Amino acid sequence: MYNYRMSSSLTPFFQPKGVVIVGASTSPQKLGYGVARNLVVSGYRGAIHFVSQKSGMLFGRPLYTALSQVPEPVDLAVLIVPAGDTPQALEACEDAASTPSSSWLLASASPGQRERPSKPAAWK
Repeated sequence: MYNYRMSSSLTPFFQPKGVVIVGASTSPQKLGYGVARNLVVSGYRGAIHFVSQKSGMLFGRPLYTALSQVPEPVDLAVLIVPAGDTPQALEACEDAASTPSSSWLLASASPGQRERPSKPAAWK
């Protein structure tokens, strides 16, 4: 019925070639685990990468400890970080963006859930 043409500026958000989850977790109780699992089992066919404060493996994929380690393509970053870490995570995304049109989606804990931000170096 409707024939909408999506602006090319929205393509990285709605049709990303690759997605990175910043704040992925190996703990099933954490949001970073659930989002990672849902992306893997969703049938998404693009590249899937995980960034965590600890290295290792998650769903058969490496856990990188810095955005700068993540191979391309990455058009969309899903940030699951405490509120205090948000500025550093956004700055790291900007530094690591493969194109000016790269997108991000933020899921942040409320400020009261974390007393102080973690080291910014964890994201760079």
